[in-house]
Amino acid sequence: AQCGGGDPYQHLAQKLLFEVVFCHGDLLGGNILYSESTTNLRFIDYEYSSHGFVGLDIANHFAAVPESCLVTEGVFDVDKYFPSPAQQKAFLIAYFSEDRLLEALRVLQLDDIDRLLDAFVRNLSPFVMVAEIRWVLWAVVQAGYSPVDFDYLDYANMRFYKGYHAYKERMQLLQYEPPETHNEDNRAQL
Repeated sequence: AQCGGGDPYQHLAQKLLFEVVFCHGDLLGGNILYSESTTNLRFIDYEYSSHGFVGLDIANHFAAVPESCLVTEGVFDVDKYFPSPAQQKAFLIAYFSEDRLLEALRVLQLDDIDRLLDAFVRNLSPFVMVAEIRWVLWAVVQAGYSPVDFDYLDYANMRFYKGYHAYKERMQLLQYEPPETHNEDNRAQL
C-alpha cells in the first residue's frame, strides 16, 4: 500500500531511493578506476562509506561530476557538468537494473518506465542538495583541523553558492513533491 494515495510512480521512486544500503559516500572521478583493456571497474577510498539512503549515494555521485571537473579543468560549473536528465536516467537503469525496474512496475500493474525515471530525477533533487551541504560542512571542518595547505573556507563558499544554490533552483524547476508524511508508520510503507 502506498501512503496517502498519489502518483504510484512517485511512490515507487521514493521507495527505491529511500532504501538503506551500504553507500560509498565519495564516488567522484578520482575514486573510480576503470581499465579499458579489461573493462574492470573498481572503487577506492572508502573512508566516507556507511549505511545510508541509496538516493543520497546516487545524488552524491552526480554532484561529484562538477566537482571532478573542478579538479581536472579548474572549473566548478553545475549547469555545464551536472549529469543531464538523460544521463541520470541511463545511470538509474544501470544502477537498479532495467529488469528490476520493469518487475517493480509489473507488480504494481504499471507500465511506463519513462514516467518512473522522470519521478526518479525529480526525487533525487533534495538528495543532491543534502550531498552538497555535506561537502560544505566537510570543508568548514577541514578548515579548522586539516594540516593541508588549502583554502577550505573558499571551497565551502564555492560549493554553497555555486553548488547548493544551483541545485536548489533545479529542484524548484522540477516541481519536487516531498513524500506526503514523514512519520514512522508511513516510512515503513516506503
